[in-house]
Amino acid sequence: MSPFSDSFAIVFDFDGTLGLAEEHRGGQEWILDVIHRKLPEGVRPLSEPPVKRATSDFDFVKKQVIDEYQEPVLQSLLENNIAMIDRGLQVPPDLDQVIHALSLRYPLFVYSGRDHASLLYGCETLGVAKYFKQIIGAEDDMLSKPEPSVLIALAMRHDIPMDRIVYVGDSQSDLLVAQNAGCNFVQAAWLQDRTLNPHEWPVCRRFSHLGGCLEAISVNNCATFAPI
Repeated sequence: MSPFSDSFAIVFDFDGTLGLAEEHRGGQEWILDVIHRKLPEGVRPLSEPPVKRATSDFDFVKKQVIDEYQEPVLQSLLENNIAMIDRGLQVPPDLDQVIHALSLRYPLFVYSGRDHASLLYGCETLGVAKYFKQIIGAEDDMLSKPEPSVLIALAMRHDIPMDRIVYVGDSQSDLLVAQNAGCNFVQAAWLQDRTLNPHEWPVCRRFSHLGGCLEAISVNNCATFAPI
């Protein structure tokens, strides 16, 4: 019997949900600047803007850089991701208070397309890493959102029924990974208010403040989940 079987598990995205760097407001095109700086003279990215949205840094670099140049680009990307955190992140009000309150009732996780090293650093910088049972960032061999294998593996590892998982994110890829995995979804509209298409996914909610997420999950036990 899972210790969580009578509870909900909550999985948070990071960028746009727990914190937001100013550079991320424009999507991932900023990574092209890193790529241009790291590629040898005369070597160009495989495509130019507009770039089809990638859902992890690894995925983006693989779409833009041939194999022999990927390692230095990814190392530079890691350094840039950490530098963004050091310059400061916009965070939702009462982040520590709400995440702490949730952690006392439910198992919490983070799953992000950000590289694992800077993801862990970001959670530690925000002071919330201690509240999460597992922090999952992008790895080189990981399939990107909206492919659901990471959420499915998390559910199996911790013996949590998929319909007892709530994924909290701000982007269309976050919504789709929840839909593909078959779990509940909360749209985090407290840092970026994006227009998402729920595709009639029946277990979605949208909140403009993090406290609303706490109330819906804790007080209503997710019974009020309905289309966005």
